[in-house]
Amino acid sequence: PITGALLAGAAKFAATETAKAVIKDAYEGLKAKVKQWFVERKRPEGEMALVMIEQKPDIWQGPLAEAVKDSGAADNAALLQAAQVLIQALQESGDQGRIHLAKYQVDARGANVGVIGDHASISNQYVGGR
Repeated sequence: PITGALLAGAAKFAATETAKAVIKDAYEGLKAKVKQWFVERKRPEGEMALVMIEQKPDIWQGPLAEAVKDSGAADNAALLQAAQVLIQALQESGDQGRIHLAKYQVDARGANVGVIGDHASISNQYVGGR
């Protein structure tokens, strides 16, 4: 949830003039808490990914998710709560916020195959199996 919220918030929606103040505040709050988490744990790769996610989200999504997971941030109650505040703000903001949120919130529980991304494609075919 932390990485997804950061990605959704970092998406163009949070940076536009039409973004509501509550979304910007929630995004900036989560970003500041995650940055502090990385700084306190001496995780420069996380800090870098957090900065770069706004410029090139498709490239830095993986490194940020890895840094969040490896640093233990994904299990921190305060960070999860801050992510939830941003997620809720995006959900309540109307269609545009929900679109950005849905792009980065994937629930693949029980899935056997998944494709995530803007320009993903499948070139193989699955034939049979149990």
